Amino acid sequence: MNIAAVIKDILIQSDHAVIPEIGRFSVEITPAILDPATGLLSPPSRQITFSSNSDSPDKGQLTEYISATYGIPLIKAEREIQLSVKAIKTALENNEKIIIDGIGTLQKKADGTLLYEQILSHDLNLESLGLKAIQLAVPPQPAPPPEPAPPVPPVPAETAKPVEIKPDPPKPPVQKKNDYTSAIVSGSILLILAVGAFIIFIIPKKQQPPAVEQPVITTPEPEYWAEDTTTEPIGEHNYFLITGSFRKEKNAIEYSRELTQQGFAAQVIPDLSLYRVVIGTFTNRDEAINELNNLRNRYGNDFVWMLTK
Repeated sequence: MNIAAVIKDILIQSDHAVIPEIGRFSVEITPAILDPATGLLSPPSRQITFSSNSDSPDKGQLTEYISATYGIPLIKAEREIQLSVKAIKTALENNEKIIIDGIGTLQKKADGTLLYEQILSHDLNLESLGLKAIQLAVPPQPAPPPEPAPPVPPVPAETAKPVEIKPDPPKPPVQKKNDYTSAIVSGSILLILAVGAFIIFIIPKKQQPPAVEQPVITTPEPEYWAEDTTTEPIGEHNYFLITGSFRKEKNAIEYSRELTQQGFAAQVIPDLSLYRVVIGTFTNRDEAINELNNLRNRYGNDFVWMLTK
């Protein structure tokens, strides 16, 4: 299955598309823009961004779309998605560039994160109708007005009388101070300041015992995952093993029936704006985690996850 074509079709109709375990593509609409300086009119367009965080409550979006478009059961659509995701992850681990036609490229960087580059030659905006930027005629700018001529100074009628400049009266000579006396005074002041600083800062520090830095003993916090030995009191929480989340109740019911035919005790529970397909309910966290690990070992990590309420 060409999952790239499916993602492109979803982005044309919606503002986002999620690939499980890979990331989320989001669409930002840019309206038509006219540059008054150059006269360039750009049509409406869509800018596509990518986030490697795939923990989205709308994971069932891709499954529902493939099931409705290709007319296949939801569980088969989920299997097709898992195969495509596995192929994409293998290619990224081999440092290959994934080309998603009409969207962009994905490549794994040295630090393990994904680098996304949009293909700028493609536009997913239906409102642009395939239009390109249009160059409009720019009206000529009016010429600036000429600068006025500088005024001509008037010619004096009479010749000005010469001004007599008198020399300044002689100033009395300034007597120089004795440099030797100034040096003695300055040296005395510096000596007094040095002695005062020694008495204030140096002597008290010598009298005080040096502070001993006490070692801080830190105990590392243990990491908990599937081997968590802490047992929470029964009745405080319910732990649900979820294998699908849908925005439409009929899709959730259809998926639960398919799971029931395969031997699962599936049921549908509403959760905010979603309908969760549950295949296990527990009041003990350890039992829920053990069953979660067993199911993931048999069907894969993306088949089931745990919800605490």
